[in-house]
Amino acid sequence: MGNHKGSSHRVYPSVRIEMLVRFKDEVPDPQKRVLAEQAQTRGFTNVTIRDCAKYFTFTVANTTLRRARAVANKTANKLLANLVTERFEFLKVEPVK
Repeated sequence: MGNHKGSSHRVYPSVRIEMLVRFKDEVPDPQKRVLAEQAQTRGFTNVTIRDCAKYFTFTVANTTLRRARAVANKTANKLLANLVTERFEFLKVEPVK
């Protein structure tokens, strides 16, 4: 996502990263369970909570798209996600306009 052809070596003043961190499929999500219970309790019987996630945006300065993605991977692995129970995915990796 967010790939721009021919720009893998171009250095941008700022690259914006958008990512989601959510529980792995095999890990029960307590927030999802509580929201599902509350939806039913409050009469939203036709609503099914499918997923809950943490949404992060940040920028990486003076970098290429490839290096920004590597920095984002490291940031997610060491700071944003508990890799034992969570997974992350990039939504966007793109130069700031």
